[in-house]
Amino acid sequence: MGSNIGVVQGVVFIAITLFAWMFVFYGGKATTSFKKSFGNEAESRMESVYLFVDGNKAFLYFVVGVVIVPLVIWFLSQSLPLALIILGLVIVAPKVFYKMMRKKFITELENSLPDALAQMAGSMRVGSSLQGAIEAMVSETKGPLSKEFGQVLKECRVGFSFESALNNLDVRVKSENLSLVLAATNISRDVGGNLGETYERMGEMLRQKLSLEARIIALTSQGKLQGVVVGLLPVIICLVMFYMEPDTMAYMVGSLAGWIWMVLIGVLLAMGGFMIKKIVDIDV
Repeated sequence: MGSNIGVVQGVVFIAITLFAWMFVFYGGKATTSFKKSFGNEAESRMESVYLFVDGNKAFLYFVVGVVIVPLVIWFLSQSLPLALIILGLVIVAPKVFYKMMRKKFITELENSLPDALAQMAGSMRVGSSLQGAIEAMVSETKGPLSKEFGQVLKECRVGFSFESALNNLDVRVKSENLSLVLAATNISRDVGGNLGETYERMGEMLRQKLSLEARIIALTSQGKLQGVVVGLLPVIICLVMFYMEPDTMAYMVGSLAGWIWMVLIGVLLAMGGFMIKKIVDIDV
């Protein structure tokens, strides 16, 4: 009985996979539009973190991952639930990868911001203008912050006003700490004041803020790990049971009641993960 159900599920899964493959490559205008939008979005998102990819290749890799990888997993494991889980992971993988790269980019930028402010404050103390201090910082440092301020200088060279270039930087990066620095810069340029001293004080303040955030991350890391373990434990136990008792667990995917229970378990796991995230996510 269980083997027959497995065969039927396998045939259905293969048919759906082949249909998806044919739709992607022979679907006409709808597929072309999706391919173009996916490629453009991939290129623009990766460019925002200074990673340059070909949109067509990104789409091809996505299609291969969605169609081929779950099929291979099913042939190797003969487990439809595992293949569906892998399919879901492949579908969300591009967005997860971009969010990870974006978070890494913003983290590196904000970590280098206090030192950059101290460097620009030192340059302005010896008589440099703001743009001269930025040019010195860009030429002497590397990383996301240097690239973003280098973009500001490029925009100024092609005709943008300095205020417009800073506003574009704020919109492009969307960092709370950088927005604070840019707001202080615009206010100081409008009403006057010692911008070098302002940068020096803000650099010290941001350094203390980053130190406090690092301590909070260290203190809440155990809670985050507990949330991950508690969330993954039922899934791992379910996969082990599918491997050890496939006939018994076949009722979970072969009956309506089984699917209802799996959906309910998934909803409860998601709610638990959301609540744990809210508890350990402390904003400074």
